[in-house]
Amino acid sequence: MLSEEMWAKIRDFMEFPHIRATQTFFIYVFYFIIINIVGYCVMKVDKERARAGKVRVPENILFSVSILGGSLGTIIAMKKSRHKKKKRSFSIGIPVMLVANVVMLAFLIYMLYMS
Repeated sequence: MLSEEMWAKIRDFMEFPHIRATQTFFIYVFYFIIINIVGYCVMKVDKERARAGKVRVPENILFSVSILGGSLGTIIAMKKSRHKKKKRSFSIGIPVMLVANVVMLAFLIYMLYMS
């Protein structure tokens, strides 16, 4: 049977605060990669539906995906497919959301490693 001192050493060893921070960091990065892929795909689907004359993706969905972290993917899709570039709400709003997304990610990472 293990002594209390040995159990305390095992508990301290198993906490791994740096490993938990690293895992959380990768979860943040994975989330932002996935949400940007979603942002790109939603914008491409909207462009394809516009060309085909079908029901479009509502703008509030496009903005929601962008504010949740997908603004980079949305901007890439806007540039690549030349879609919604002339609309002021998109040409100004989405880059502002990109800045907000970067600030949010930097704050999350800062809080993760400084706590």
